[in-house]
Amino acid sequence: MTKLNELAAFVCGASVGSLPQAERATQKRHFIDTVVGAVAGLRCRETVELKALFGNSLDERMAHLAAAIRMTEIDDIHMPSCTTPSAVTVPVACAMALAEKASAATVADAIWVGTELLARLGTAVDGPSILYREVWPTYLAAPLAAAATAARMLGLNEAKTVSALSVALTLTAGGSGRFRQDLSPRWFLHGMGVRSGYLAAKAADAGYVGDAGLLDRDWLQHSHGVALDLNRLFEGLGKGRSIYSELSMKPFSSAKQAVAAIEALRLIVADGVAPESIRAVTVRVPKAYVGMIEGAGDSKNRATTFASVRFQMALALFHPNSLFDVARDKLPWDERMAAFVGKVKVEAADELAAHYPAHWPASVVVEAEGTSVTRTVIDALGDPASPLSEAALTDKAHRVLDPMVGADACKGWLDAAAAGWDKGSHDPKAALLGELLRPV
Repeated sequence: MTKLNELAAFVCGASVGSLPQAERATQKRHFIDTVVGAVAGLRCRETVELKALFGNSLDERMAHLAAAIRMTEIDDIHMPSCTTPSAVTVPVACAMALAEKASAATVADAIWVGTELLARLGTAVDGPSILYREVWPTYLAAPLAAAATAARMLGLNEAKTVSALSVALTLTAGGSGRFRQDLSPRWFLHGMGVRSGYLAAKAADAGYVGDAGLLDRDWLQHSHGVALDLNRLFEGLGKGRSIYSELSMKPFSSAKQAVAAIEALRLIVADGVAPESIRAVTVRVPKAYVGMIEGAGDSKNRATTFASVRFQMALALFHPNSLFDVARDKLPWDERMAAFVGKVKVEAADELAAHYPAHWPASVVVEAEGTSVTRTVIDALGDPASPLSEAALTDKAHRVLDPMVGADACKGWLDAAAAGWDKGSHDPKAALLGELLRPV
């Protein structure tokens, strides 16, 4: 049996019914949270303009939906692999659910197997390290994960699933370069990676046969210069646990690397340090992501506002609701923000490196009128050890969607997502499975 046969056996046979109830509940929460991202992302200027590059075929609409979810920066993340699973698997399953007349159980199983393979492949190639070599782990793993999800939705047998996974792997790209311009092609690339995985499954269904031995030799190393640790890929696969217990949710729209520092600053202010009294701020994080988050940010360049811990901290202090603005077309920028951004420096913290990449921590030191206060956050809000409550998830949804669609419509989407998850695409309330694919 080849390694791809082992993966295919998992894709064809795994059932969320075998998972602990807590993990099944977590999967539902991640699905609903991802629907919120989809509704928001489809209404953002970048995604609306991106629609012109995609047509109306199922695979093109799927790609557009995937791009919409990922561009919001409120989708979930698996820190040990540095991948964002639901922005790959949920759009594939949602797009196919009506076409395949899938049951709720099939959708849940399909999303799980794709999520599991994406996070495992990202871990096996050391995603948190290769990210800073300009290899985007989610983009690299997206075709495999999308193919796994699509194969399960299509009900492919094990032999065809092997071919789907093999063809998807040969469509792997991964290298993405650095994009900091307005209208970044990043989201387009993400959508295309998801689309290619779906098409790989369709090709396998049509009888195209892939190379089953890809993972039994150093194929990724030779083809992409990326080492693959097979032990990390297969350890415990299908043994009654899932990757969902390791997934993080974002409490607001941000690069995950900045979230712990923002939380630390908020805790310091909550303890009584007035924002206007702050004289200097030092953000200390693992060396791996200092370079990513230390920029000043530009309110006119959407991508930089998510990555800049300085900019995000300024929003948290002076315009906290703007942290939930995924469109970011009209972000505030005032004298208070400008002054604060100039007070922040970012440096490497050797003592935090041991926590990374299982955790993405930060220590924040605030100097304020003769006093110095330090707060360290290892598990940020939304991480597995500090999960968002149901009330916090609902609040997040309303903060994101109310300015876009209104409070009543937001509640309608939350209800529809829950109904779709529990009862499948045939439930009247689950019209979201079709609505998400309609042009905004």
